[in-house]
Amino acid sequence: LRQRGTAHQYTAPYTPQHNGVAERANRTIVERARAILHETQLPKFLWPEIMRAVVEIKNKTPTRALPDGRTPYEYWTGRKPNISHFRRLGCAAYGMLT
Repeated sequence: LRQRGTAHQYTAPYTPQHNGVAERANRTIVERARAILHETQLPKFLWPEIMRAVVEIKNKTPTRALPDGRTPYEYWTGRKPNISHFRRLGCAAYGMLT
């Protein structure tokens, strides 16, 4: 953990409310997913896919918590993230047989 710059902190078992950083991150992810569901009018059964998309977007966009405007993905892997496949959620998509 030290090599990656992570501070290891202990909390009491079965008390996630003691980890405020993780709780806030989870809340942010859930709120963004709810906003997307509301905005796009997509069916609720797509909730897991929307959550995955929100986490991917969060990991591949810059954050103030990291130096030099780097992304969590870049900080972890050492490579710039490829976001060329990002599309607006809820847009029309067509499958093609090859």
